[in-house]
Amino acid sequence: MKLRYFIILFTFISCLGHKNANDGVASILPSAVSDLQSQSKVTLILPKGDKLYTYMALTVEEQTQGLSGLKDHQFSDNEAMIFMYPKNRYHSFWMPDTYFNLDIFFLDKELKIVDVERNVLHHPGRSTPPPIPTTRAIYAQHVLEVKSKSSLAKSLNIGDRLQWVAPPEYDFVLKNLKDF
Repeated sequence: MKLRYFIILFTFISCLGHKNANDGVASILPSAVSDLQSQSKVTLILPKGDKLYTYMALTVEEQTQGLSGLKDHQFSDNEAMIFMYPKNRYHSFWMPDTYFNLDIFFLDKELKIVDVERNVLHHPGRSTPPPIPTTRAIYAQHVLEVKSKSSLAKSLNIGDRLQWVAPPEYDFVLKNLKDF
């Protein structure tokens, strides 16, 4: 029953917020930016009330792409990407084809920060050497990436809890992701 429910939930998620590739955006933006602009977006409220505008990496394709290919000026200090997973597991993130350092926050199902890796070094390209920086494996449900130089990233610590501000069509998705 849970597997069937999970499949329905993720089918619904993958349909939310995606723009048509022919909406004019893709033709003028570089590939990584175009891919990012087509992703669903929510606002996270930080413990001090600041807002973090957050792209949701929901599909395997979005999670594989992540922030790869984006230049520093294409991703602002008040933006983030959250990688959403249906349950807790060990996550290890790497930094291929990135152009700015990241703080990577590991979250539980209630969006409480359970661990953090600060200033994970960027690595333009996908070839080695040098080795592509990778985080240690951390047990969590979701993962949030924010630019290391962002004052918002610097304000977050283990134990802090983030809150969603999402359009009504996400209420079902966000509630049910917590139930897994």
